[in-house]
Amino acid sequence: MPCFTVLHSPALLLPLVGTFARQGLQVQPLAAEPPLSAAERNRLALRETAATLLYRLQGRMGSRSPNR
Repeated sequence: MPCFTVLHSPALLLPLVGTFARQGLQVQPLAAEPPLSAAERNRLALRETAATLLYRLQGRMGSRSPNR
């Protein structure tokens, strides 16, 4: 199976790798932390929180059990 590199922020890298694994894809994770100002980090945190809530309400985020 081909393997490809996933470049993402450290906080979201492991869940992303798990998402690819559930789809049967093998990835090599690579963490990168871009330089952000305090305001940009705050905006990003608010956006991620809102997206997580929306995904949960839509049923797109479920249990992290391996059987899922």
